Amino acid sequence: MKAKSFFKGPGIWIVVVIGMLLLAFATLSPGGSTRVDTDKGLALLTEGGKVEQAKIFDAENRVDLVLKENYQVDGQDKGKNIQFYYVNARAENVVQAVTDSRPPAATQTSRSRTTGSPDCSPS
Repeated sequence: MKAKSFFKGPGIWIVVVIGMLLLAFATLSPGGSTRVDTDKGLALLTEGGKVEQAKIFDAENRVDLVLKENYQVDGQDKGKNIQFYYVNARAENVVQAVTDSRPPAATQTSRSRTTGSPDCSPS
């Protein structure tokens, strides 16, 4: 009887509204990194002095950049955390671009695809 009265009263609607609010906040809240094309990421690295930190993740073919100033695209602020992915054929160019940009904190992180154990070493 109690379950039947719960579905007839306002209780179900309160639960539905709370669930929708939680979903909206999770979807719309800013966070994480802004993903850009490989060419734009490499351009940020080659433009001197823009990158504060660069991390290369070999197993994921990903580079995470922390910029000194917020990244702007068409007047929109995209934040300081930028990431881009690259294909294996461009790996050497990406490592060279990170090395040439000489950010104060540049690291290369390898994760074994089978074990997932980290092997961090500065580049």
